[in-house]
Amino acid sequence: MGNKDKQGCNSRSVKLGLSISEIEEVMSNGTSSLSSILRKKEYQLEVEGKRRNILESLIKDGENDDIIDELNSLEVEENLYQRLERAFPGCFGQMLFFAYQPF
Repeated sequence: MGNKDKQGCNSRSVKLGLSISEIEEVMSNGTSSLSSILRKKEYQLEVEGKRRNILESLIKDGENDDIIDELNSLEVEENLYQRLERAFPGCFGQMLFFAYQPF
Protein backbone atom coordinates (compact mmCIF):
# COMPACT_ATOMS: atom_id res chain seq x y z
CA MET A 1 0.00 0.00 0.00
CA GLY A 2 1.48 3.34 -1.01
CA ASN A 3 1.89 6.23 1.41
CA LYS A 4 -0.99 8.15 -0.18
CA ASP A 5 -3.23 5.06 0.02
CA LYS A 6 -2.33 4.64 3.70
CA GLN A 7 -3.23 8.25 4.46
CA GLY A 8 -6.59 7.85 2.71
CA CYS A 9 -7.25 4.62 4.54
CA ASN A 10 -6.37 6.22 7.89
CA SER A 11 -8.61 9.19 7.17
CA ARG A 12 -11.59 7.00 6.25
CA SER A 13 -10.97 4.74 9.23
CA VAL A 14 -10.97 7.67 11.64
CA LYS A 15 -14.16 9.06 10.10
CA LEU A 16 -15.77 5.64 10.58
CA GLY A 17 -14.85 5.70 14.27
CA LEU A 18 -12.47 2.75 14.12
CA SER A 19 -10.14 2.20 17.05
CA ILE A 20 -6.36 2.26 16.66
CA SER A 21 -6.18 -1.53 16.74
CA GLU A 22 -8.91 -1.74 14.08
CA ILE A 23 -7.04 0.76 11.89
CA GLU A 24 -3.86 -1.30 12.30
CA GLU A 25 -5.81 -4.41 11.31
CA VAL A 26 -7.08 -2.69 8.15
CA MET A 27 -3.59 -1.41 7.37
CA SER A 28 -2.04 -4.86 7.66
CA ASN A 29 -4.85 -7.01 6.21
CA GLY A 30 -6.47 -4.59 3.80
CA THR A 31 -10.17 -3.98 3.37
CA SER A 32 -10.93 -7.69 3.74
CA SER A 33 -10.76 -7.18 7.52
CA LEU A 34 -13.59 -4.63 7.39
CA SER A 35 -16.28 -7.34 7.39
CA SER A 36 -14.82 -8.80 10.57
CA ILE A 37 -14.73 -5.35 12.17
CA LEU A 38 -18.34 -4.77 11.11
CA ARG A 39 -19.48 -8.02 12.75
CA LYS A 40 -17.70 -7.07 15.97
CA LYS A 41 -19.38 -3.65 15.97
CA GLU A 42 -22.79 -5.21 15.28
CA TYR A 43 -22.30 -7.55 18.22
CA GLN A 44 -21.23 -4.65 20.45
CA LEU A 45 -24.37 -2.72 19.44
CA GLU A 46 -26.51 -5.77 20.21
CA VAL A 47 -24.97 -6.07 23.67
CA GLU A 48 -25.43 -2.35 24.30
CA GLY A 49 -29.09 -2.69 23.28
CA LYS A 50 -29.54 -5.52 25.78
CA ARG A 51 -27.87 -3.43 28.49
CA ARG A 52 -30.18 -0.53 27.66
CA ASN A 53 -33.25 -2.77 27.90
CA ILE A 54 -32.08 -4.11 31.26
CA LEU A 55 -31.49 -0.56 32.50
CA GLU A 56 -34.97 0.49 31.37
CA SER A 57 -36.45 -2.51 33.18
CA LEU A 58 -34.48 -1.62 36.28
CA ILE A 59 -35.79 1.94 36.19
CA LYS A 60 -39.36 0.83 35.51
CA ASP A 61 -39.66 -2.20 37.78
CA GLY A 62 -36.81 -1.89 40.25
CA GLU A 63 -34.28 -4.61 40.92
CA ASN A 64 -35.69 -8.13 40.82
CA ASP A 65 -34.55 -11.68 40.13
CA ASP A 66 -35.36 -11.46 36.41
CA ILE A 67 -33.11 -8.44 35.94
CA ILE A 68 -30.29 -10.10 37.86
CA ASP A 69 -30.70 -13.23 35.72
CA GLU A 70 -30.59 -11.15 32.52
CA LEU A 71 -27.41 -9.39 33.69
CA ASN A 72 -25.75 -12.69 34.56
CA SER A 73 -26.77 -14.19 31.22
CA LEU A 74 -25.39 -11.17 29.36
CA GLU A 75 -22.10 -11.43 31.23
CA VAL A 76 -21.74 -15.13 30.38
CA GLU A 77 -22.55 -14.44 26.72
CA GLU A 78 -19.95 -11.68 26.52
CA ASN A 79 -17.28 -13.85 28.16
CA LEU A 80 -18.03 -16.70 25.77
CA TYR A 81 -17.75 -14.39 22.76
CA GLN A 82 -14.41 -13.02 23.96
CA ARG A 83 -13.00 -16.50 24.61
CA LEU A 84 -14.08 -17.77 21.19
CA GLU A 85 -12.68 -14.68 19.53
CA ARG A 86 -9.30 -15.26 21.20
CA ALA A 87 -9.27 -18.98 20.38
CA PHE A 88 -10.55 -18.54 16.82
CA PRO A 89 -9.71 -15.03 15.63
CA GLY A 90 -11.49 -13.48 12.68
CA CYS A 91 -14.56 -14.72 10.87
CA PHE A 92 -14.36 -18.33 12.05
CA GLY A 93 -14.68 -17.50 15.75
CA GLN A 94 -17.50 -15.08 15.05
CA MET A 95 -19.34 -17.66 12.95
CA LEU A 96 -19.01 -20.22 15.76
CA PHE A 97 -20.38 -17.79 18.30
CA PHE A 98 -23.35 -16.68 16.23
CA ALA A 99 -24.14 -20.25 15.18
CA TYR A 100 -24.27 -21.49 18.77
CA GLN A 101 -25.49 -18.30 20.45
CA PRO A 102 -29.13 -19.48 20.74
CA PHE A 103 -28.03 -22.51 22.77
